[in-house]
Amino acid sequence: MASTSKCPTLSSKSATATDLLDNSIAVLQAAGQLAPLIPVPFVASIFVSATVIVDAARNVQQNKLNCAKLAKRVADLTHDVHKEIHGREELVDDRLNAALQQLQDKLSEIQRFMQEQASKSTLRRIISRANISTQITELTVELDYVMRTFKTTALIRMELHMAEVNQKLAVIDQRANEERKWDGKHFGKLELDFQPMLLNTTKLKSRIEWPLSK
Repeated sequence: MASTSKCPTLSSKSATATDLLDNSIAVLQAAGQLAPLIPVPFVASIFVSATVIVDAARNVQQNKLNCAKLAKRVADLTHDVHKEIHGREELVDDRLNAALQQLQDKLSEIQRFMQEQASKSTLRRIISRANISTQITELTVELDYVMRTFKTTALIRMELHMAEVNQKLAVIDQRANEERKWDGKHFGKLELDFQPMLLNTTKLKSRIEWPLSK
């Protein structure tokens, strides 16, 4: 059964970079409480990459707010992944693994980008400021795309699982009905088989009791 652990929210539209990153840390802590009950490929590495991204975003100086928004997006999606999988680990198949790998690859790209921004000199930050904004936008769009792929795949897998469960339940119910019908017929046959014996017993009893009653 999936956990009810809630993802911390940040409602203010005027949140600062510090607010966003503080909330991102809280979101990742909540995601950590939803770690898979059994090992699932790529989930642990997704969590590690998200943590590194949030940490690196703290050290970014140029475009800090946009970088913080991207880090917050990464943290939220990481929590979503953990929430989707927690308690349903047995449903993770090859298609879901492929979607998780695609997400991990994108997070690795974002991680490299964020670490690069955090280590840039002042001059390099000034020169590449416009380019950084474009990169952040592109990375956000690409991240949302791979996350939609994961969620769609997870939904399809869940629907297929429910269909399989319902089919198995229908077979079990049909067998139970057939067994009840068979038991009823069997009981009726036994009753017919025992009727002559019961009749003879009744006649014998009446013969024994009749002389005694005189």
